[in-house]
Amino acid sequence: MQAGEETAETLKKKREGIDDLLKRKFFLRPAFDIYEGVSGLYDYGPPGCAVKKAFEDAWRRHFVLEEDMFEVSCTNLTPEICLKASGHVDRFSDFLVREIIQEEGKEPEEGQAFRADKLIEDFFDAKLKDPATSATERERIASIQAASLDATKLHQVISEFSICAPGTTHPLSFPEPFNLMFATTIGPTTKARGFLRPETAQGIFVNFKFLYELNGCKLPFAAAQIGLGFRNEIAPRDGLLRVREFAMAEIEHFVNPASKAHPKFGEIAAEMLKLYPRQQQATGAAEIEMAIGEAVSQGLVNNETLGYFMTRTFLFLLKCGIQQGGIRFRQHMTDEMSHYAKDCWDAEIFIGGKWVECVGIADRHCFDLTQHAAFSKKNLLAAERCNPPKRVEVIDLKPSKAAIGGAYKAATQGILKTLEEMCDADKESVLKTWTETSEFHLQVEGKEVVLAGKMLAPARVTKEITQETFYPSVIEPSFGIGRILWAIFDHVYKVRADGRAYFSFPPHLAPVKCSILPLSSHADFKPVVRELRRMLTDADLSTEVDESSVSIGRRYARTDEIGIPFACTIDFQTLQDRSVTLRELNSMQQVRMPMTQVAVEVTQLVKGLKSWGDTQSQYPEVVRTDEN
Repeated sequence: MQAGEETAETLKKKREGIDDLLKRKFFLRPAFDIYEGVSGLYDYGPPGCAVKKAFEDAWRRHFVLEEDMFEVSCTNLTPEICLKASGHVDRFSDFLVREIIQEEGKEPEEGQAFRADKLIEDFFDAKLKDPATSATERERIASIQAASLDATKLHQVISEFSICAPGTTHPLSFPEPFNLMFATTIGPTTKARGFLRPETAQGIFVNFKFLYELNGCKLPFAAAQIGLGFRNEIAPRDGLLRVREFAMAEIEHFVNPASKAHPKFGEIAAEMLKLYPRQQQATGAAEIEMAIGEAVSQGLVNNETLGYFMTRTFLFLLKCGIQQGGIRFRQHMTDEMSHYAKDCWDAEIFIGGKWVECVGIADRHCFDLTQHAAFSKKNLLAAERCNPPKRVEVIDLKPSKAAIGGAYKAATQGILKTLEEMCDADKESVLKTWTETSEFHLQVEGKEVVLAGKMLAPARVTKEITQETFYPSVIEPSFGIGRILWAIFDHVYKVRADGRAYFSFPPHLAPVKCSILPLSSHADFKPVVRELRRMLTDADLSTEVDESSVSIGRRYARTDEIGIPFACTIDFQTLQDRSVTLRELNSMQQVRMPMTQVAVEVTQLVKGLKSWGDTQSQYPEVVRTDEN
């Protein structure tokens, strides 16, 4: 079913069915459920854990292995200075509004807290579904991007539409910023402030120097990481879509900012993507279908590397069972984009009747490395040879080792090193200040030194260079694993004609690859079950044995529910000729094959090396009448 085709009643029924199956088969449940749960925290049960691991393994194959990336694993605890440099301490906030409860004769009390932009979006969704909403109101609603508004404008919108706390007539407080990071202290004192990381990216940025050296000081290269992120969401909701602890998979692709071409772009340039550019959003127009090569050549997508990762993300989502019509790429509006970004697109998946951001793919320019270089005072520059040499205008600080040494003795080397590692912007600041005051105040290893007199002679000079230094740009695809899993559950949920519900995962993501179902509890079947299970286990295929006394049809239904793609039935013919039947989940069709071939066959099917149709053409079909 394509995006937008399901009715509200159908969506509600489907959501209830998915939630029931996820809880009943313990794919996932609210954490601390026996204590009534904690909002925004979830535990994965055995099948959910298996799907999550299979997803992460697939992500590694598709990106880390195929793109020859470095993989790192960095700490969850992050010192404050790192997140101060990245901007999270000052800017990683959402606007919060509180319910104001006013009872006659009493002082006003604060009730529930809500995230202001989401509250407005939910109100607008309800208004747009209401037939009584006028065309003028609809046009006004379409013009408001709540996520990009500041506190004053959010308050104006809330007042304009008389938005109250949900389900009440209670007014709302003025929006206030709420930092989403979990704060803590590191060590036995309270002075070393830290945070649980809100993203995995910073661990890669602070290790750039070591990764760059490991790569032979060559660009481009990419580093990847799968790990946990933590955000103290104001109003967690919608299952895994908005939670407080979540798994992320992020890639940081470092590239020369002057050359963002990708050597493999030609391989995917003809791939068609559903794009939702700024212009379409601003005018209320529909998405457009366009080859990514054309989108880059027209400047709609900023550069080849950004377009390459958009396309690779699209292909990965298809592999994971997301329906093609339910994937689009929405470009960030100008007032929505991070101040440092050159371009940013969200891979959105259609889930439960709405588009949900699941992957962010951004050109972060060189913001992160310049910030960490400035705060750490470490050299995070990259270098490339100029062939032929280039003549450029630079600022030469012309430090005098003798003059600086006479004043600062043992600190001289530290001062010279700090001056040598200055970025161009800092050198501009030195020249400007020196021209105005004939001195410059410099921080060296936590101490301030004053350079004056003959210690410096900064000036603009033209020089021939054979090597150019720069801060690399970063193209970042950032995957919300929980969100994508939530989308997968939605897209692979099926209901048979008789009303039986099941998950139809791509075989490589299935929590169990093959079930083993002896036709009865006959004692002669037990050694055969053990032998077949050992064959499958030796082939790294997970199995589930169901020897219960219920009918084989009931057992098929149970394995179908959790999405086991293949079921192997041992019957009395097995005892005669060591052959078994292999059943495929979606078609419920079966073939008979030698027991020794099962592990090989299932391995090829799980890896996508052959299709079920190939298997059917190779082995005789079996028609069973015991599916019920």
